[in-house]
Amino acid sequence: MQAYAYFEAIEQEIIQLLARAQISVRICVAWISPAKFQPIFSTLSSRGVKIDLIYNNDHINARSGVNLMHGVQLHARNARRNALMHNKFCIIDEHTVITGSYNWSGNAANHYENVVVIQDNFSLVKDYLHEFHDLRDLDSQQTPEYCPHCRSVLFNVVVLGEEWGKYSESQVDIWSICVSNMHATHRGLMYEQFLEARLGLDDEHDFPGDYSMEDRESMLTCFARERARINTAQQYAAWRQVTDQNGQVRSIKLHAVGRVMMQNFNEVNKGYSDVEEWGLAIGWRDRWMRRHIPQWIDCWEGTISEIIDSQRGGGPIW
Repeated sequence: MQAYAYFEAIEQEIIQLLARAQISVRICVAWISPAKFQPIFSTLSSRGVKIDLIYNNDHINARSGVNLMHGVQLHARNARRNALMHNKFCIIDEHTVITGSYNWSGNAANHYENVVVIQDNFSLVKDYLHEFHDLRDLDSQQTPEYCPHCRSVLFNVVVLGEEWGKYSESQVDIWSICVSNMHATHRGLMYEQFLEARLGLDDEHDFPGDYSMEDRESMLTCFARERARINTAQQYAAWRQVTDQNGQVRSIKLHAVGRVMMQNFNEVNKGYSDVEEWGLAIGWRDRWMRRHIPQWIDCWEGTISEIIDSQRGGGPIW
């Protein structure tokens, strides 16, 4: 693995790195200058290099003619609730990452900026590939729900129950949680069969972390496996039929899959601690909502203890 930083002549370094591309270039920047980068894109395209560009769909890029660039797959992204797509990274041939403060715009060279170039760190490359694919496939048409108590954005999480029997049946509860104050509200429940297998969780220990990847091929294999799991969960989380406490069936959009877990299980099991620390572990998050959803929520936050108590006690919430 190699990594180095540039604080001057950044544009020249980026163009030199792009010129070496053999397979693919994936660029995700808020703003880009066609006048500066179209010539190298045309050269790469003529060599068969696939180029994908994600950029802000705003008047700055429209005025510079980004939408008229040729030889490039263009993916314009709108701001969401005043939140810009403010990334500035590039992935070349799935082994080189360029990232930093430098926008690829016409005026960027006049500012104090930086980029870091990382080569052959395949775990890092995989993370950036996931971010790129998430942004490329983003559904910007979703409308958020808001907490009736504090008006912050809500997300709906599937809390997995234990599976049992020949058909791995389980009850899963649906909770709405607000992102600012962690107010938890039970929305309904569903009964499922083979849910963990369908979500690709049956052959992993809970929600797995990263894998060791030594080369590009093993990274791409791991990336494809993780991407398939993400896409399966995304399809599952589309509008689902949920039964509420009044027995009414209604559709609800799901944004996350979670499980109640003890954070300090090893310490308690070995007798190092007699205080159990429970929380809600989030294993999958919707592409559109994941900026709002933490990966772990402690039992003392907001009213999350209601979720913890319902799972540890077993049985339906009502």
